[in-house]
Amino acid sequence: MTKKIFVHLGLPKTASTTLQMNFFTKLKKTNYIGTNKLKKNSEFFTDLDNYISFNKNFNENEIKLLKKKFLAIFNNSKKNLLLSQETWIHPTNYFSRSLKSFNIKKSGRYYIFSQWKKLKRLDDFLKTLNVNYQYFLVKRNSIDGLLSLYFQIHSRIIDIFGNEYKNIDFFINKILDCREKKQNFDGELITDTYNIKKIIFFYECVLKKNLEVLDYDNLQQNKNLFVKKLLNILDESDDEDALNIYSSYFNEKLNYKNKKKEYEFDKNMTKISFRLKFPILIYLVRYIPKPIYKSILNLVHFFYKNQKININLSQNLKKKLIISNEKLYNDEAFAKYFKNIQYIHDQE
Repeated sequence: MTKKIFVHLGLPKTASTTLQMNFFTKLKKTNYIGTNKLKKNSEFFTDLDNYISFNKNFNENEIKLLKKKFLAIFNNSKKNLLLSQETWIHPTNYFSRSLKSFNIKKSGRYYIFSQWKKLKRLDDFLKTLNVNYQYFLVKRNSIDGLLSLYFQIHSRIIDIFGNEYKNIDFFINKILDCREKKQNFDGELITDTYNIKKIIFFYECVLKKNLEVLDYDNLQQNKNLFVKKLLNILDESDDEDALNIYSSYFNEKLNYKNKKKEYEFDKNMTKISFRLKFPILIYLVRYIPKPIYKSILNLVHFFYKNQKININLSQNLKKKLIISNEKLYNDEAFAKYFKNIQYIHDQE
């Protein structure tokens, strides 16, 4: 059987981390070279991620070297290769000094960068390798996914758009208002993360590539069915023994937070949030003893412990968003959108 490169695109908040840490690394016929939060990413994948995500400038020679490294890894492997990075289908990027030559609008540490440009760059890169490759992702209900993602990246959203966006009602009202007035709003790209119809259209009609889609609900309700479909996509054995083994890799205690009505920071999340809000805390840890550092974090937490990030989307707004999505999520609108979009960065 001809070797392939498989690319897992997420979506965010669809057990991607569990797949990357507990599942992809244990496949029998596939070498996993994607992101892994349990250990430092390989130098090759870090470079690839920076290139695909527009996180760093690459000249022609550096791009050629990156392709050469990828082909060497592929040719030297007796197994299929698997890449996984959910941030490629997500529009928030971290701003680094290496991006100063790009014409990027930013207000803080993060900025919005179109995921469609990232995905187009990824496909252009893979095309030039002249190898077989297959995309797949795990879809999720668009409203539930958006709520869960909003909670995870709320500090980025506030950093990019302003403090008033800590309330999801404000964010959704802005989305609906801009749609009604036919105005552009970068926040729409965040909702596109879970616009599965638009994503499928992009791959099938724009990139002319097949996209395999798994259902996140199956992972919760019928894990064996989910695993069987995933193994079929990856050309792995799906006999009963394999199903039992691979199914056991999923953590039975996965906590699906999207079912809660309102999220409030727990102590650890608050500490992480304030490290982002007060960057000096990141540097202090290098120079002062850990007990003192922990005391400072606890003090910060004490003064801000009542802060809440409200993602309890009102039923009225939820209905309005669903109706608006039904009107806009159609092939005609998608074709018009992708006809006008600029794929290649102005300063690339």
